[in-house]
Amino acid sequence: MASASEPADALQRLVDSLREVLRLPYVAFHAADDTLAARSGRPVAGWRIVPAMALGNLVGNLHVGLRRAGERWSTEEQSAIEEVASRAGTLAFAAGLVAEVAHSRERIVIAREEERRRLRADLQWELDFWG
Repeated sequence: MASASEPADALQRLVDSLREVLRLPYVAFHAADDTLAARSGRPVAGWRIVPAMALGNLVGNLHVGLRRAGERWSTEEQSAIEEVASRAGTLAFAAGLVAEVAHSRERIVIAREEERRRLRADLQWELDFWG
């Protein structure tokens, strides 16, 4: 994850790593609005959902595919999956903040361009009027 360039990339790497390390058939992270944010492997018939929190708020769920029906995870596996869900929640929250900043920058650029156009039109009117 350290080489990830942004939180969304780190989230994908985290999901991939969990699936590979625990040899799971499927792992996915769904944001709180149920949009798929990261996926690794192929969906299977049975899975468990582990909530992902950030700053005390539910930001999504980690969907973990079972290797076989009725599978029970070991204490270590359960702990690892819960830790990954926690980190995924933090990454999803950070990804949301990055998206908000990008959207804000976009609105600023658009507003700046509109103001430039308005000033250009005003100056042109002044030049034509006095000109």
